[in-house]
Amino acid sequence: MCPASLKKSCIRRRYDPLAGPLHLAVADFMTDISPMANAPTTAAGKRRSDSAFLPVRNPSLVLPASRRDGFTLIEMLVVLVISLVLLSMAVPALRPGTIRGKVNNAANVIASDLQYAQVIAVRTRRPVALIVATSTRQYFIRDRETGDTLRTRNLGDASEYGIETLAASPTSNVLFPNGLASTSMEFTLTIQDYSRKVKMTRAGQVRVLAN
Repeated sequence: MCPASLKKSCIRRRYDPLAGPLHLAVADFMTDISPMANAPTTAAGKRRSDSAFLPVRNPSLVLPASRRDGFTLIEMLVVLVISLVLLSMAVPALRPGTIRGKVNNAANVIASDLQYAQVIAVRTRRPVALIVATSTRQYFIRDRETGDTLRTRNLGDASEYGIETLAASPTSNVLFPNGLASTSMEFTLTIQDYSRKVKMTRAGQVRVLAN
């Protein structure tokens, strides 16, 4: 027979004859600290599983909701300042690309308008005049016989292109119904130090060229 204090160890040795003293001591300790080890029994001899015997977290280890959720005002201000600094550094690097995009778009628009004037001359079987106003950075496409303005294009500050300098040589030309022009023509568009050229030959060929 085993004493009452050693009853658990004796029972374990009966089913596990190879268990040593250290193994049994650890097993006894784990049994004693189990949250159900000292739980009261029912009339049928079964352990009760009331929630009162379940382990409870230490309230002092739980952070208040104000510390666990959201950001503080100082943290938000720090993030905002860093974002503004990074943005101020990125804008100068993006500006050259924006300038090139405006000049290239304006050059493509001029080439498209020259082709439009050629199509109108062939379709209406009447000469079409092209007049360039370099001072206002705009040009006009007109029916030479009736004087009607078929298209006006502004490339200056009031437009989406913002061209600073528009040069044309010559400043006027005539496109005939047979597809020919009275003379060759060249446009030069510039913003700061970036420029593109649009050239139309007397045979009516239109090309966009690098400066």
